[in-house]
Amino acid sequence: MTVVVCAFDPGLTCGWATHGWPKDVHSCGQGPQDQVIDRAASFMGAAASSGFELHVVCESYIVTANTLKKSRQNWSLEGIGVFRYLARTSDAEFTLQSPADAKTFATDEKLKAMGWHVPGRDHANDASRHLLLYCLKRRIIPLTLVVS
Repeated sequence: MTVVVCAFDPGLTCGWATHGWPKDVHSCGQGPQDQVIDRAASFMGAAASSGFELHVVCESYIVTANTLKKSRQNWSLEGIGVFRYLARTSDAEFTLQSPADAKTFATDEKLKAMGWHVPGRDHANDASRHLLLYCLKRRIIPLTLVVS
């Protein structure tokens, strides 16, 4: 069965990245969260109805005194909830990953080596970081593509 992975960096500007559909192709982008959610709903619905094994990865968000000082908006938390719901309705596995884990492992250099880095698109790159980390942990893509 073909595995398809969708990864998201939720927020007012939301990043997304996918791998596996079409076969072994990576794509990514960013935009207003409501537009990314609409795109994700359509993509996940199509993947699920096509019989793919779908996995959804999302950057986690922890509310701290520091994050409260930056903004009282809950864009990231709301996005996580919507992506979790879309995963459930698409019969997909849902996984949260910390921003620190993704940024520490999936550096710009690794994204560039994979051909996954998009200059000036920080949110798309963050989604790709989560995608890369998840795919390597789950052995969806071989480690040899990243480490030589």
